[in-house]
Amino acid sequence: MKHIVIFLFLFLFLNSCTVVEKESKIGPPPWAPAHGYRAKHIYYYYPSTYVYFDIDRKVYFFMEGGIWKTSPVLPPVVIVDPDEHVVIELDTDKPYHHFKQHQKKYPPEKHKK
Repeated sequence: MKHIVIFLFLFLFLNSCTVVEKESKIGPPPWAPAHGYRAKHIYYYYPSTYVYFDIDRKVYFFMEGGIWKTSPVLPPVVIVDPDEHVVIELDTDKPYHHFKQHQKKYPPEKHKK
């Protein structure tokens, strides 16, 4: 009888213990496909000046001396027409990595008003 009581006690005690694991990240695990979950960055691209503007971070990306620069303001020599832009959505925080594609797809003369 004593063995039965001990067995029941251990059985009930061990079954009532549960381990809860908390997920540390929202979204799919690294090995799973994202299915549209990837972070999106929205840019205004100004074809005539080859300038990108990140509308969330409020920074410009522009080329100066053959190097891409980032700044909250453009240099005085770079003037963009606020009405002359294309909206581009990318999953990168470096839009200039796609510059050659954008330059080809959005030629400056096509987007002048």
